[in-house]
Order: sequence, then structure tokens, then C-alpha cells
Amino acid sequence: MDKVEIGHTQRLIFEDVKRSSVGELESMVVSIELQDLAARREVAAYYGNGFDDLSNFFKDLADHWSGWRGIKSYSSLERDLQLEAEHRGSHVELTFDLHDPEFPGTSGTWCVRGQLTLEPGEELTRISNALDGVMARTPRGAR
Repeated sequence: MDKVEIGHTQRLIFEDVKRSSVGELESMVVSIELQDLAARREVAAYYGNGFDDLSNFFKDLADHWSGWRGIKSYSSLERDLQLEAEHRGSHVELTFDLHDPEFPGTSGTWCVRGQLTLEPGEELTRISNALDGVMARTPRGAR
């Protein structure tokens, strides 16, 4: 699987993972598709652990599918992708911010914020497993 799509009519998508010549994760493209808006940004990976923290964020949500207190959060290396998850009993609300603090040719920035409602059992497990597959340290098929 080359990408992970979260949501249905509104979507958060992780795709186009880039690796170094030795297979280390360097970046990926994060896309957001809302009703009348689409945005995408290349998000840098942490040196040495890639996107382990992102995979662990979704694994933690899936592992605690029956509920947790408060808000669980994730922030990328450059803080251009931020996620917050809150368990609401029958569902999980995933809020996301994607922004580009260095938009070329302007003095301003852009930011897209959205929210998805996720099923806390199988859907979170599917997302977590799919991210693990896309973010695996050694790409599938490599030896």
C-alpha cells in the first residue's frame, strides 16, 4: 500500500513517502481534502526515527479503542502537521491542522483545519496497521 486514507467525504491522506539512498524515511506528502478545498504539504521526518511517533500515535489510539480521558496529540518535526484525538464514547474526533509557514512569494502563511469522526475499533486498527506498512523502516520488497 502506497498511501493511507483516513475519512470518507473529508479525507486526511498520507502518501508519497521519500527515503534516502539507505532506506531511511525523509518525508511524506500529507493531503487534506475537504468539501471545497484541497491542500498538500511535504512533511519532514525526524532524523533517526522517521515517522515512528506518528505510527505510535495511531497505535495508541487503536490500543485504547474503549476510551481515554483528555486529548491525545501529535506534532510533526516542523509543526506543520498537528493532530488531536478525543474519545467521545461512541466515536473518536480527529482534528488536524496542516500549514505551510514558508509559502514562497508571500509574507503570509496558509493553514487548513478539519475534523474527522472515526470508529474507535476496527477503523483505528486499520489506520494504525496501514501506517505501519507505509512507514516500515525497510520498504517492502527490499532486502
